[in-house]
Amino acid sequence: MLTLLSPAKDLNMDPVTGVKGATKPELLADAEVLHGKLKGMSAKQLAKLMHINPKLAELNHDRYQEWAPPFTARNSKTA
Repeated sequence: MLTLLSPAKDLNMDPVTGVKGATKPELLADAEVLHGKLKGMSAKQLAKLMHINPKLAELNHDRYQEWAPPFTARNSKTA
């Protein structure tokens, strides 16, 4: 499997209205394995791995520390 990570600067996490339901991510088990590796990395290691600046690496490091199932309307957003 090939996985593409996007260390996005901005994520729109505003609540979405009118969504009738959500599904479980199809590749959640794979995402959890990948997340386990990324969560253990420092911001400096992420910057080197992803070829991003230190500020963006710190932002993504914080995101990896906060990412945790179960996903709800409070901690996630539909695609």
